[in-house]
Amino acid sequence: MSFAKTQPWNWVDLERHITPDFQLFGFRPTDETGTPSPCQGCGVNPPTAYVKVYAPGRFDPATVRSGQPVDVDGRAGFFRPFGENTAPEPDGFRDATLTWEYADDAWATARGLTPVTAGRDRLLELARALRPDERTAVRAPLRLGAVPPQLPLVHVHTTYQPIYSPDSDVGTVLGFGPCVTLTKEQKCRDEAAPTGSLSVRILDRDEFTDGSHRAEVDRAIGGRAGRYDGSLFWAAILLAPGVYVQFDMDPPGESRSTETFERVLNSVAWAPDPGTQADWPPITDWVG
Repeated sequence: MSFAKTQPWNWVDLERHITPDFQLFGFRPTDETGTPSPCQGCGVNPPTAYVKVYAPGRFDPATVRSGQPVDVDGRAGFFRPFGENTAPEPDGFRDATLTWEYADDAWATARGLTPVTAGRDRLLELARALRPDERTAVRAPLRLGAVPPQLPLVHVHTTYQPIYSPDSDVGTVLGFGPCVTLTKEQKCRDEAAPTGSLSVRILDRDEFTDGSHRAEVDRAIGGRAGRYDGSLFWAAILLAPGVYVQFDMDPPGESRSTETFERVLNSVAWAPDPGTQADWPPITDWVG
């Protein structure tokens, strides 16, 4: 899905999460000067508005119907001003929230976290720009041919600008496992203990992350020279200028066997021209 950025478009795209149950988009207005409250470690230019688009049947609107009725492109919606939101979404905070049915039994929320984004008209800008039926491919410079079936792709997180610090990484993280840690936290960690989990980070950087704690050795990854530390289930490669790829695995249970991790690394096939992002294959080409 995407947003129709009809001019004047006064929002900066900062991040996007894709999970089986929802997609979450983080925005910051171009005229924003504030930060969310509470804002503990939220970064240098954190999102101050979020749009969360639920898959059909994944959101119960019963708690939001007492809000002010609004129309979103002919669809029913409800608005609760800042300080009046007591619904479970979003996570107990009292942000201004616009909730609307974007398709039959399919709902979305737009949240404003500061005075600049908390107005109904400002949230309606985002709601009316949403294009839920438009497909925007997530691309990666690789294919993985041997990801274990118990580790499906459950989370894609893309950041478009530094958020957490001026030098924080920009790029895409692919998360494989039994559940999405973004939403389930300790419960998900417990679920992942028997199966393990895997992440692939595709970042815009020209050097390896700090390796002072690693015992790295040279290792070929997909036929190209990379670095590897089996004791930490870590591997990485500088694939092209501005294209850094890192693999991290949490092994299942108490296992310290690197067999599965090695199998994943041995199955890597790189895009023919990894330095040209437009030529990267969509991950849907190799993810079931």
